[in-house]
Amino acid sequence: MVTNLRKYADVLGYIHVGDCPERHEPGSEEINFDKIKKVVCDELGLDLVWGFELDPEISSADCVQKINAS
Repeated sequence: MVTNLRKYADVLGYIHVGDCPERHEPGSEEINFDKIKKVVCDELGLDLVWGFELDPEISSADCVQKINAS
């Protein structure tokens, strides 16, 4: 994933996140969301719109707070 983000950084305008396998909040399953966010925001310096496809196991408010904190 990170390799492709770096490769296509010049054409990215939107990031769509759906952790797997159960689509719970980002970072709670198999995808290393923190690494992806660091590469996109810190390394590449991209200011993109992020979309989240999820079925949180916690409240929506707690989920948003968790995503913003990472």
